[in-house]
Formats: sequence, C-alpha cells, structure tokens
Amino acid sequence: MRDAALEQGDDVRREAENRELERVLRTLRPRLGAILASFRIPPQDADDLLNNVLIQYVHKRELIRTPEAWLPGALRKECLMFRRTRSRSFTAAVDTALLDTMNPAADSEPPQERALMRRTLRRWISSLNERCRSILHLRYYLGYETSEVAEEMGYSPASVDKVTRRCLDALGRKMAAALPASSRRKPNRGRTKDRKASDGGPGEDDA
Repeated sequence: MRDAALEQGDDVRREAENRELERVLRTLRPRLGAILASFRIPPQDADDLLNNVLIQYVHKRELIRTPEAWLPGALRKECLMFRRTRSRSFTAAVDTALLDTMNPAADSEPPQERALMRRTLRRWISSLNERCRSILHLRYYLGYETSEVAEEMGYSPASVDKVTRRCLDALGRKMAAALPASSRRKPNRGRTKDRKASDGGPGEDDA
C-alpha cells in the first residue's frame, strides 16, 4: 500500500513537471525560434537540436532553478556545436574536391569533365586574394605538406592551417553559389573578420 502511494505521488509530481515544461515552452517558443533562425539552422535540423536540449533538461531539471534562462542558453550551445560541425564538414568537402581535381597526379589523362572542373576551379581560385591563391597552389597543385607551405611562405604551420580553412571556406562559397538555386545550401560564413581575411581583407595571420 505504501509503495502504491509513493508511485502515485511520483506520477503526480511528473505530471506537474511536464505541465510546467509545456508552459515554459509555450512562453519561450518565439525566443527559441529566433535563436534557431539567428544561427540559420535548417528546418529539418531545428527540431533535432531542440529535442536534444529538452532531453538534457529532463535529465538535469532537478538542478535547474530557472528553465526560462537555461533552455535558451543550452539551445545556443547546441546551435554553435551544429554550425562548427557543419563548417568542418563543408571545408572537408571542398578539401576533397580540390585534392581530387587540382592535383595533376590524380589522373595523367583526365577526361573532359575532369578537365572542365579543373579549369573552373582555377578560375574560382584566381578570384581569391593573393595569399589564398599561393597557399592553394602550393597545397593542392604542387602537393606541399603544411610544414612545407609554412616554410615557403614564412608562416607558422598553425597559421597556414587557419588561413587554409578560411581560403577553403571562401572557395566553397563560390562553388555553392554556382549550384542551381533549388539545391543550394548556404555554408557557414564564420565571423566577419574571417570573411574579410578570406576575401582579401587583412587577417590576423598576415604577419
């Protein structure tokens, strides 16, 4: 009898907690939606991110005093992690495309389609700033390792890695812009100063 009473008390408490969570979500829905929109989270991923946050809340709710403050903060962290992962994936895709297409050793007698892609990539690369053109030429056309690029250009290997990622992001935006509008997805553009460094403005690694 006592166990049944305890179980009934737990059920009542869970129902009350669920009603409170529903109330908080109704209140926060516009704010949570604005956070997702500010990070440009695709609709198909927005629900997953929000569900991840709610699962975290359920596990931690006894420690959370103000869900109205905790939920938006947790969602921002989820969005940041999502954008960083998406950015790395996007940069890796551009890196693979360059390795497959730019390196002359990849195919001694490229078919017409590969030759066309090489010409297109070279045209896009030629529109980048001089530093990006030099790094991408050394890295992908001549096959230099990061340490060799750093020695050739007088940078540290860490700086070469950072600048290469920015250059790949700038090149990726040009590649994405060339896609048909129906299949185009906006890549993560990062911080404003990163965009300026990629597109020809001063960057923190110029020295």
